[in-house]
Amino acid sequence: MQKEIVENRKTTIYAGITGFIFVLVFPNIIRRLNFITSGSYVLGYIVALTTFCVILLVSKGNLKKFGFIGFRFSTLVRPMLLISIFAISTNLLNKYILKFHGVVVDKPNNMLNFFLMAFIILPISEELQFRSLLQSTIQNLNWKILKIRNLQFAFPVLCSASLFGLMHLTNIFRGASLNFTVFNAFSAFIAGLIFGYYKEKTGSILISIILHAFGNLMAFITSFLF
Repeated sequence: MQKEIVENRKTTIYAGITGFIFVLVFPNIIRRLNFITSGSYVLGYIVALTTFCVILLVSKGNLKKFGFIGFRFSTLVRPMLLISIFAISTNLLNKYILKFHGVVVDKPNNMLNFFLMAFIILPISEELQFRSLLQSTIQNLNWKILKIRNLQFAFPVLCSASLFGLMHLTNIFRGASLNFTVFNAFSAFIAGLIFGYYKEKTGSILISIILHAFGNLMAFITSFLF
């Protein structure tokens, strides 16, 4: 019986990691086949839906293990305050002190699509990929690696945060300077730690999606107000 449980866990890990790799390369496959242009917002919707389908397959319908459960809204107060401070401070730090050259973003033609993408589709898609699919898949590898004061970060949280940060290194191919790319990747790693920690603490992927969207919103507001 114990052997069967171990084998099932191994199968889930292999399937989850394979699925995670697939959803990361999937957008590039779509672009290369010229089905959808790289700047199309439709691609974001497709990636989010594809990621959810992969999670559905890997979980074999048991979505609770992948964070699809509710949470108490009272638990949002502290993490939302934390992510607000982090998003605002990193934005102001780069804008007024470091002054690294970031990614040049054209003014969106459709503001509705822009807001849907930045504050709904991207947070959902990225959190499903990194915190639901990847982090939940390797959740049993629960070694405590990093400790900051009273906070302990397990391997799954560190792994998802590290890969989340590394993904942001691709900004260098979008015209960002090397300094900004490294700074942005490190900021994404710290944000990933926050998202992953509270996903692990509450067991809910919904809280990390809300924090991700709220962090994007705070960064967006800061860039216009200051």
